Amino acid sequence: MKILSVLLVICLVAAATSQDTVIRYIKRFSQWLLFGHDPLPTVNEVKLSKYQGTWYEIFRLPKAYENCEDGCINIDYKFTHYGGFVTIRCVSHENQTVLSEVKAFANPRDEKHTKFDFCLTNKRKCQDYQILEMEKDYEWVLIGSADRKSLWLLSRKSTLSSDIIKSLIDRADELQFDTRRLIYQTEKCHPGQTLFRLDEKIVQDIFKFFHIGN
Repeated sequence: MKILSVLLVICLVAAATSQDTVIRYIKRFSQWLLFGHDPLPTVNEVKLSKYQGTWYEIFRLPKAYENCEDGCINIDYKFTHYGGFVTIRCVSHENQTVLSEVKAFANPRDEKHTKFDFCLTNKRKCQDYQILEMEKDYEWVLIGSADRKSLWLLSRKSTLSSDIIKSLIDRADELQFDTRRLIYQTEKCHPGQTLFRLDEKIVQDIFKFFHIGN
């Protein structure tokens, strides 16, 4: 019934608006049918020559192929005429030895290079990979998938300002990612350095306990 209602709305829009608007609504509806979410907004354009190189993972949603309890995760991108080649490494924070390594491909699927097919070399199915937010000098990037199951914050350095991290977590919340499940790799990369995070409900409970604001 809900699907029929949405189709009816699209038909009404089609009768009253331009072809481009109709196509936009149809794409949005298709996205909703596939993933149960609206399409993700992406950056305007990504220059692959500036994007390639080494990034450090600050946080992510859980991934089975990323398991690095005792070090940093760094990710190398290299783009050629044959596509994008990715190497994901878990590197010990003590002696910089490589503890594990995963290979993948990241192939752009739009002319602006904002959306990619991310494919592990040992897996047949590829993942959706979209550039959601990016610092103008390519110092950090927020990446996510349309189904909201994948999310990464990468930085050119292994640390990043807590204010920037907090603002990007808020942005991810707005986009309906489950940020309660985030793994903060930067804390494993730099033991003893803990990001200060308090859930809003916990803060409210503390205020109520001490009768603050009443």
